[in-house]
Amino acid sequence: MKTPVALILAATLTLVGCQDKSADADAAAADTTAAVPAPAEIPAPVTSSASLIRVIGQDELPSEPGVGIVADGKISSTGKAGYLVYGPYAALDAGTYQVVLDGTVEALPEGAHATVDMVSNQGNSKLGSAEITGAPAAGAPLATFVATVPANATDVEVRVIVSETARVSVSGYRVQSQ
Repeated sequence: MKTPVALILAATLTLVGCQDKSADADAAAADTTAAVPAPAEIPAPVTSSASLIRVIGQDELPSEPGVGIVADGKISSTGKAGYLVYGPYAALDAGTYQVVLDGTVEALPEGAHATVDMVSNQGNSKLGSAEITGAPAAGAPLATFVATVPANATDVEVRVIVSETARVSVSGYRVQSQ
């Protein structure tokens, strides 16, 4: 019997440098299938196995420049549309995964949107997604969804995409085999 693969992504975030994205941020926020350019230095993907537990280090969740600011163990949107969080370009075996995003919503006015998705193949293969629809109840996750990895992947990333008027903070996320 195969043991489930678990990928746990840490909650303590610190912004790291990444390439400036020349694409229009509003278009990127509206098109959740758009590829996200990789940061200047991407750690080599880990080899996926039946006992994988990966913690994305305390300083490794990149944000598109100007879209997020790190404080108090979370990354918060600044009013610029784009990728609040992306990465880690990790390896995952084929299978079904539960994705849980932790954080808060300060404001999500009419017309604003925030989405979390899991992608591979340089952002070209969407594996699952969920809209962030409002502030979660105390202790509840910001969003939860199921993602399907159809074949072993080496560049899986979880992205949080926000519009200009969305005020969202992310404290972390988990990806666990179902």
